[in-house]
Amino acid sequence: MTEKVELKIAPAAVRLMSGDTAEIVASIRNLGQTIDQLTVSVEGIGPDWYTLPVSSVALFPNDQDEVKVVLHPPDAGGSRAGSHPFRINVASKENPGQPVFAQVILEIGQIAAPELEISPERVSGRTGAYQVRLRNPLNSELTVNLEALDARKKLKYFFGPEELTAAPGGEAVASLQVKLGVLAFFGAAKEYEFQVGAALPVKDAQALKDRCPHCGHRLRYLEKEPPSFLKRIWLDEVYKGASVLFFNLGHRFRSVREGAPVFCHVCTRKVREDSPLATARFASTPWLAGFRARIKKIKFPRFRFPSLTPTPVIQTFAAGTKDRRDFKITWTVNKARTIKLNGADISAKGEMMIRPTAPVSYTITAVNRRKTASRTIEVQPQPLPAARVSDRTRVSLAPAEIKAFAGVAPMEATLSIQNLSEIVDKFVVEIEGIDQSWCVRSAASVALMPQATDQVQLSFQPPKAQGVRAGEYPFAITVHSQSAPGEGAVVVGTLEVLPSMEFKMDIRPKRADCRRKSTFQVSVANTGVSDIDLALHATDMDDGCKFKFKAESLRLIAWDTIEVPLAVKPKRWWGVGDEKRYDITVNAACAGADTKMQSCGLSHKPFFRSWKTVFRWVKRLIVLAGVIIVLYFLIKWGGGWSALTSNPGEWGKTLINTFKGWF
Repeated sequence: MTEKVELKIAPAAVRLMSGDTAEIVASIRNLGQTIDQLTVSVEGIGPDWYTLPVSSVALFPNDQDEVKVVLHPPDAGGSRAGSHPFRINVASKENPGQPVFAQVILEIGQIAAPELEISPERVSGRTGAYQVRLRNPLNSELTVNLEALDARKKLKYFFGPEELTAAPGGEAVASLQVKLGVLAFFGAAKEYEFQVGAALPVKDAQALKDRCPHCGHRLRYLEKEPPSFLKRIWLDEVYKGASVLFFNLGHRFRSVREGAPVFCHVCTRKVREDSPLATARFASTPWLAGFRARIKKIKFPRFRFPSLTPTPVIQTFAAGTKDRRDFKITWTVNKARTIKLNGADISAKGEMMIRPTAPVSYTITAVNRRKTASRTIEVQPQPLPAARVSDRTRVSLAPAEIKAFAGVAPMEATLSIQNLSEIVDKFVVEIEGIDQSWCVRSAASVALMPQATDQVQLSFQPPKAQGVRAGEYPFAITVHSQSAPGEGAVVVGTLEVLPSMEFKMDIRPKRADCRRKSTFQVSVANTGVSDIDLALHATDMDDGCKFKFKAESLRLIAWDTIEVPLAVKPKRWWGVGDEKRYDITVNAACAGADTKMQSCGLSHKPFFRSWKTVFRWVKRLIVLAGVIIVLYFLIKWGGGWSALTSNPGEWGKTLINTFKGWF
């Protein structure tokens, strides 16, 4: 059969997304000597994945025709991302048992899913302001309903707006306000983690779930009619106006029942697999805690009694290490005026990296007005073998001091070995004191004739990785004789990792809104092998903000990361005015490294846009006060509140008689 039919496929590989279509052209030629009926079929994929407009052709000898195969993987159900090979078969009517076939590979790409992002990741205070950003990678408009929930169900969420619509390939932004409610005035500071989900449109109504798959409770959907308890209290006309009179209740009720829910409000677990999520944290600051903090700032007069002076307390003073080469000394001291470490002044809390070559002791001394406390620790680094000569071997290293940059080109050194014995011997080369990956040997052992000399090339290349710091690394090279292992020769050297100052900086969030002030987190990561001293500075183009870092100058050890809060406060008044945006630039400068710059933005939104709004609210308050005063006197003239509640008819008559008595 293969000699009578020729089959060619174009293209042999197709890549498309679920729901898209593509065409494959099968060229069929009759190489036989008679007219033949050729049948085309597809094997390896489901019948709903393809369409054959023409399933058979009749060809004269040496005649050719083309048959199209239209591929259309279903948008849901059987299709999935990945490779799906299949065959196109052509069978002859004269000889159907020997079909000819061609292999085709169908690649179905992964459809990009909508993404949800929330910033900042953490907010502390009595109220948290966030921004929820929806990214739509699809080629059609996307509308979602936002929903938020925390595991303890203690927070209240207010979206603006609750329904987001993102253009094809675009994004949409909504604001989110998080509150703790009445509980925010009491208790200690707590941190809550919550999730924000986007309820995507449900294409199939049968896909909606009536109950939670985790706990089995009934899910709450949007109901067109008011709930039964509202029906019993209000008429339908009253319910329509509830959004004005009871806005908070209606808003909260709608936000819980808007569309197909993302979370189960009983077990707080996710019930929709297609919904994108974003996680953030809210650290509540109770009002009482803030009040106590303000009380602590008040400076009361202090009376000192020398006999009652407390003893300084050294809470922690320890040295830690992973490789017995680099040691990290940490300390924490309280109730001390002066603190010294081996005679040098230090702060009450800090850390220091050291690389001793011999055992050394460190003593911390804390002193106040009358008393002293001290503590001593001893650091024991890993000892290195001393230089040693042998009667059988002569060893030398050139150069003995190697200098190299971490992660750059290797530095070469030569180890010369001479056999001083009268027999043929084999010598093994071993390196101690540095990691074996830092040095590459041209040979691990050499065999030498009597009085012969050979060389081993050493390439020193310290990696630029976590834990590698600038400084000197002593090492020792031991050459053992195979005939007499105990008579090895040792030569010592020093590998110096040269300083390299590099760091990265980031700032979160990129955009923030505020009434009075906002806080940004400036993250600085030391990506070099040297300790660096950084100076932080912030400016804005309009010079309309005040900036305050928690620490403007800081020392960052190698491969360490630190976050510095930056408080930004607009200079203009926060009560009345139009919204204004400030573009802020944060600079981090370090000697020996390039200055890093990051930008962020602050939108200042005063409480009122103009004084007209303030006067409007004052008028409303005056009118409300007048109405309350009038009601108060009317009740009083009618006989009081008790008369009104017990016998309204008599109260009305008394009020009318009071008015008649005036006239």
